Amino acid sequence: VDGLVKLHAWNMTQYDIILTLDADAMIVGSIEEPFEQMRTNSTIQMLAVDDAGIPSSYRKELRSYFNSGVLFFRPNSTHFTELVHLSANKSFYDLKYPQQNLLNKYFHDHWISLPPIFNMLDHLNGKHHVWNNQTNNSRIIHFAGSHKPWDMLHRLKPNQVDTDRMWRQYFGALVTENGWRKDDFLVPLASQPFRKKFRYDQWIRTDLQPVQLSRPEPVRPLWNIRPNRIGRIPARKHL
Repeated sequence: VDGLVKLHAWNMTQYDIILTLDADAMIVGSIEEPFEQMRTNSTIQMLAVDDAGIPSSYRKELRSYFNSGVLFFRPNSTHFTELVHLSANKSFYDLKYPQQNLLNKYFHDHWISLPPIFNMLDHLNGKHHVWNNQTNNSRIIHFAGSHKPWDMLHRLKPNQVDTDRMWRQYFGALVTENGWRKDDFLVPLASQPFRKKFRYDQWIRTDLQPVQLSRPEPVRPLWNIRPNRIGRIPARKHL
């Protein structure tokens, strides 16, 4: 799928607020607070989580840099038109992470940082302090990076949360609730490598002990978080 397809969400102006999630993100707790913040403050254009895993070179150009896997924002047809136009200008943004870099360049200094619990990057699991400090209050776990729990099971390292097992528990619950069968996931065009790696029987195991996260602590009110800058995004000249 084209990495820039997410831009079309900005043209869905029939909605007041939109949440976009990457397909490898999993909701594990309440996500009401960001919606409430945007409902009570109409000047906020976007809420996102700072990308703690991005190379430092990106921060030399942009003082702040968010991960686009989880975004709360207000659709706006002007923003949509300008984003589509700028997406054709390959000199405007780095093509390594095209969608994320384009959005960061466009919304630079016009987004508010959410606590990391709303986009816990799994490739930092056990490596970054956010996993030590915020795990028990996680709201969204994002399997960004090369490892995906549906491709392979990785050996748990010290200080890591077993997010693979957590994903399998959620998947198993959905299968049970909806009466899904293995064939429901094998579409006619599924490749042979995918069919060989398809671990349906492992994913729906019921003998796994639940991953216990302690009772969530209250999140500090999001409206007390200092925004990078609040206000309307100025019109940009087409490059």
